[in-house]
Amino acid sequence: MIRLRTYYIWAILAPLVVFAMVAAAGAGDDASMLGLGPGASIHWLYPRSAVREVLAYAIVASWLLWGLHHRTLAEFQQAVWRAPVVLALIHILFPMAVILAKGAARAVVAEQGGRILVRALVRLLMGFGYVALVQWVRRQLELGEAPEAST
Repeated sequence: MIRLRTYYIWAILAPLVVFAMVAAAGAGDDASMLGLGPGASIHWLYPRSAVREVLAYAIVASWLLWGLHHRTLAEFQQAVWRAPVVLALIHILFPMAVILAKGAARAVVAEQGGRILVRALVRLLMGFGYVALVQWVRRQLELGEAPEAST
């Protein structure tokens, strides 16, 4: 059967592959929602949403993979529950360079604060849901490997 570390590697990399395919397909090619208008510097500092998702998740995936290889499995299984929070924080911090460069923090919070909060909550719910699914599948695989008890 599949080794536990190999299972976690696949579980960590699967979303990265999906996000990369979405970015390659050109989905999420929205204009800046920060009210900053189009422009080369905006696209460089604040790429379209699918690319932001790949970048943010690549950071989290790297951290998870590092933890998988440098921590015990028990420590890793606890740390994996922090990944959705880390991802949500990265998504909140991403636009900060553009917002601070433009000096538009107050305007962005006033205009987009609710939307930013809803997106953060959705990311948290989706992230925790994915972690719960990964852990549930892991337990099912482990139960399938357990020898049957004699009666």
